[in-house]
Amino acid sequence: MKRNILSRNSLLAIILSALVILGSAFAPQRAAADQWWVEGNTVFAIMDVGYSPDLSEFSGTVAVRMDPVTVSGQFKLVTTILSVTPQPGFAYAIRKNGGVNGAVEIAFASATCQSKFSFLYKPGLTKTDYGVMRCR
Repeated sequence: MKRNILSRNSLLAIILSALVILGSAFAPQRAAADQWWVEGNTVFAIMDVGYSPDLSEFSGTVAVRMDPVTVSGQFKLVTTILSVTPQPGFAYAIRKNGGVNGAVEIAFASATCQSKFSFLYKPGLTKTDYGVMRCR
């Protein structure tokens, strides 16, 4: 009578696979990755912003585009806000709207929470502050 017994390597592979599956099921959720892409000379970005400290919630999504321009012989970037989509219960106010080498600043607020997103993209410098959601 011939028995089919799993080899040690097969058994080890099954155990490791089960641990990976179980580990990913119970791992804390992470923030969604930003989406950046280039079309011709234009750079686009979509960012979820204003995350809570445990990364379980965020205030909204911001989409921007950056176009290169030459002004008086100098290379500059024009940043344009394409869209701002607040999460349910949040409102937003655009404090700075970008422009030529200009910063974007957007404040999000709900009845109990607030956050501020700021973004600056210009030649030789990129600064992004996603903002932390602060709740009362």
